[in-house]
Amino acid sequence: KWTLSWDSRAFLLNEQPTMLRCGSIHYFRFLPGMWRNILAKAKAAGLNCIETYVPWNWHEPQPGKFRWSGLLNIKQFLETCSSVELLVIL
Repeated sequence: KWTLSWDSRAFLLNEQPTMLRCGSIHYFRFLPGMWRNILAKAKAAGLNCIETYVPWNWHEPQPGKFRWSGLLNIKQFLETCSSVELLVIL
């Protein structure tokens, strides 16, 4: 489990000063089968963090009607990020 905090000079990951090297990946623009490969390439390029946002109009196309599967399975995306050991800014 990771802990992220900060002091007056740096982010602290597990109480160690850490530079967040972050890239943006919009999970809903890629097939779920592509996520692991894309995230692994991001990590290999030196990133330790992924930024994404939630396109709420896609997840709730009508009031009270939610979609969380396929391209919109954000839980699976976050679990995949974790398995590749990438932090996420959501």
